[in-house]
Amino acid sequence: MRGDERRARFRYQASLRHGVWTLSSASFRFDGWWWDVAPCQPGAAGDSISCDGTRCETVSPLPDDLDVWTLWDPCDGGPFTYRAEIDFESCCDHVRVGPLSHTGEQAVVEGMALGPTRVSIRTDGSVESGGVRSLVATCNVDLPEPVGTICTGMECRGKSSPDGAGVRELLVWDPCDGRPFTFSGEIDFAPCCDELVVDGVVYVGEEARVTGGSVGPAQVFVRTDGRAGSAGIRHLVATCEPMVRGELLDCEGDRCRTVNPLPDDAAESVVWDPCDGGAFRYRGRIQTEDGYDFIRIDGRPYSGAGPVRGSVDGPVRVEVETDGSLPSRGIRRLRATCE
Repeated sequence: MRGDERRARFRYQASLRHGVWTLSSASFRFDGWWWDVAPCQPGAAGDSISCDGTRCETVSPLPDDLDVWTLWDPCDGGPFTYRAEIDFESCCDHVRVGPLSHTGEQAVVEGMALGPTRVSIRTDGSVESGGVRSLVATCNVDLPEPVGTICTGMECRGKSSPDGAGVRELLVWDPCDGRPFTFSGEIDFAPCCDELVVDGVVYVGEEARVTGGSVGPAQVFVRTDGRAGSAGIRHLVATCEPMVRGELLDCEGDRCRTVNPLPDDAAESVVWDPCDGGAFRYRGRIQTEDGYDFIRIDGRPYSGAGPVRGSVDGPVRVEVETDGSLPSRGIRRLRATCE
């Protein structure tokens, strides 16, 4: 096309709401013609998941190796509760609504959100999942004020059942003014009945030491039934400088790696931010004892030997966890590509 003076032009319409740009229409011109372009929605992958008003649903069955999300604002910026009927392979597939992750076959689940939130779906490539049959929000609700859990400044403390009854409390912990942070401390939540959830990651255990992190600010959810007598959060202390390199994990820059081999009975997490707060895709391979040793990226567990891949919309937490049986090599290679 030497000497060709034709030019391409692009025009679009977009709107900003709740911090997310939505492309409503787009087209480009080339060689005198305007061509329409189908806009992409946040995290969209075909018609796998759709949210309209106070309802969300997915296609059924769900495709394998799915990793998609969409923004859901059923109550015009206000808080809401929700109820969902789901059908997911319990070990490996899940739906996450804000900070809460749900899975189970032919299950009914409930939760709450403080306002506009992400609904994300993840599946692996093994057993087929039916997906979300229905996810329905109820607006104009007053979420219960936290009475047992207090997260102020750099610390979180609380009792899970201050009056002997069960509680469900959802609050925001922002110790570092919106920046990523790690935390460590001690909790007491009976594995049978009670749980602490921080940004979708579940923590349970009696008199247990825990470590974790958030890309900030974190949503903290406490759920108990009041029967087990859990003491709750004894103390959690945040550190604002996000750890990118530990004893087991090194996630500095666009590459993430582990020591080889991984030690027995080990656990560690770091924050990976290869694109200065921006979205990125990751791709690589791991080699761990299948079903016992795990690499988790943004809460998604990987185990066994094979490829890993996915996409995220900002900094994520990378975790490694091993048991005390067979040795694991860990992350063989893992690299990020900014979007």
